[in-house]
Amino acid sequence: MTTFQLLLSGTQNLTIYYSPHQRKSEDFMQKHSEPSLVTETMEAVQNIFGPDFFVVLDTERKPRRSWVVWEEDGKYPNVIVELLSDSTADTDRGLKKQIYQDTFRTPDYFWFDPNTLEFRGFHLVDGQYVEREPTAAGWLWSLAIAALSRDP
Repeated sequence: MTTFQLLLSGTQNLTIYYSPHQRKSEDFMQKHSEPSLVTETMEAVQNIFGPDFFVVLDTERKPRRSWVVWEEDGKYPNVIVELLSDSTADTDRGLKKQIYQDTFRTPDYFWFDPNTLEFRGFHLVDGQYVEREPTAAGWLWSLAIAALSRDP
């Protein structure tokens, strides 16, 4: 069976760094003298690039504090799941979806709203997310993970 790595974040999202230009550095903080601006900007970066849950297939199982694409043979997540909240829903449905589609090219993207029970899934087809239809029982399947069951 194909080995895959599940990456869950406990109380903090695991950040995905996909470009060497994204840096967690003191240089960034020194350029912004107002502490509240630094905090707001750092939170925005964390929200944009820290999925609630993601799966990367065919990678080494080891502890990580962040997922650094260029240190992981260029591998991006195969599946991303976002848990919506009042403060993140617009970003998760808009900007993050666009980044996961166009930059990450993540095959399967899902979001779930625990307040409304909205659950939607998308599969990448020819570079565009196409919404998946739930089964009669209301299930949405990840095609990327389902492919594992067909491996010898």
